[in-house]
Amino acid sequence: MNRRALLAGVAGVSILSAGIGWFFGQSIKSPAEIAAQTAAPDPSLITVPVELRELASRVVVRGTVTSSEVTTISVSPSTDGSSIITRLPKAAGDTLNEGDVVAEVAGRPVIVLQGDLPVFRSLGPSMEGPDVTQLEQSLVRLGYDVGTVDGVYDAALADAVNALYRDAGYRANEPTTEETDALARARTRVRDAQNAINDLATTPSSLSESERLRLTQAINQQQAALDAAATERASVLAEPAAEAAAAKAAVDALASDATPEERQAADQRLADANYVLWVLTAEQNKLVEAAQLELDIAYATRNEAINPPATSNNSALASARDELAAAKADLERTLSTTGVSFPTSELVFVPTLPREVQSVSTEVGSSPQGPIITTTGSSTVIESSVSATDRRLLKEGLEVLVEDDGLGISQKATISFLADSPGTGTATESKYEMNLTPIEPLPEEAFNQSLRVTIPISTTGGEVLAVPLAAVSAAANGGARVEVDRGDGTTELVDVSTGLAADGYVEVTPLSGSLSKGDRVVVGRDLGQPASAGDTTESTDPEAEGG
Repeated sequence: MNRRALLAGVAGVSILSAGIGWFFGQSIKSPAEIAAQTAAPDPSLITVPVELRELASRVVVRGTVTSSEVTTISVSPSTDGSSIITRLPKAAGDTLNEGDVVAEVAGRPVIVLQGDLPVFRSLGPSMEGPDVTQLEQSLVRLGYDVGTVDGVYDAALADAVNALYRDAGYRANEPTTEETDALARARTRVRDAQNAINDLATTPSSLSESERLRLTQAINQQQAALDAAATERASVLAEPAAEAAAAKAAVDALASDATPEERQAADQRLADANYVLWVLTAEQNKLVEAAQLELDIAYATRNEAINPPATSNNSALASARDELAAAKADLERTLSTTGVSFPTSELVFVPTLPREVQSVSTEVGSSPQGPIITTTGSSTVIESSVSATDRRLLKEGLEVLVEDDGLGISQKATISFLADSPGTGTATESKYEMNLTPIEPLPEEAFNQSLRVTIPISTTGGEVLAVPLAAVSAAANGGARVEVDRGDGTTELVDVSTGLAADGYVEVTPLSGSLSKGDRVVVGRDLGQPASAGDTTESTDPEAEGG
């Protein structure tokens, strides 16, 4: 081997040895190097900005929109004991106003008026009480003259009731045959008592025979006039009474499948016939009463002329005068209790009017049991309930927000009712009933829908510095602090006082250091990201983003 070949072989071995040494040098590390390379990287900061926002704590519940004051109306049998429905002038969706006829039972109207006191007795002449006052107030609202609203059923109120019936197309409930007979007996008693006094208290009469005959003739003439008036009344009323009876029979004879037009025409014929009969009866009764009064005057005139009052005053005369006073008192009582009345079967009071007819649960020709009509008030109410804990935070009059994203509703309402005990109304045994009244009308599609109800309890009253609750930690002195990322790779602990907390945020006020809107506070650390100077990670918490 020559010298040059030997030197080349030595050089190759040297290069190979150096390469092997370098390889093992890179592969073999000291324990310190291995620990340094396998240690976890410094965690990166999760920060969110400090915000200016108004905070408010709240109670959130659900509420169902419904109509206020659901009221049912029942009917009683008519004065003759019949409870057959002969007419239903109102249908679902109609408006029920004060003075309307809500139903007809056995041809008699059931009239609805406004009042809190339910009907508990028939109302008639000489009666007194709060129910009479309620009737007077209703008639005044309808424009009728009742005289003085004093809770007394007097002649003026009777005239107003008469007019109410007439305007509704019906005859009012006039005196019965028994009442008319009682009135006639009371008048006869007065006349007999006066005659008895005349017989006892006499003095020699200086009346001439011709004058006596003239006075007797006057009595006979007035008696004839009374008889003629009674005969005339019967004659005048015969045809209208027959027409009213025929009209009533026509209504009763209507088939169940009669058309509304046929039923309306029959009802109108009956109403017209009853009205004509009522007007003529009133006119003829006045004529008969006037003739009766003239006859009474004729008798009194003759008696006074024949038997002038005596100057003596014996016991018989005193007794006769006592009887006359009693007879006149009885006549006055009878007159006060004889007249137009309002029976319980024809009157219904409901708390508020007008109302909407929600449903009619009977039909013409039926004999109803229980309520026949359901009505709702014109106002809207949102029915809800709250827990015992929330009930202590609320009070009537608080303003709330009702919302429904699907219906596009976001309106204000007020708490109009809060129950004092659980389990009332629609609330469960553990909840307290709460009703809300919308400040502005809700859209029609909101009825019977469940809306979100947000009730603010307390508020900051304006914008304040706020951070997520996760940004606040306990300080060594027992207070609170936040960690602020200063953006240069350093953080600063700032002592703060905390205020109202709501929606995942809390009001903070710096006590040391500085804290302003936009500063980034630490809410956590991400161990999977290596830290670098000024490196931060935005939080994906919707609360932290103000969502």
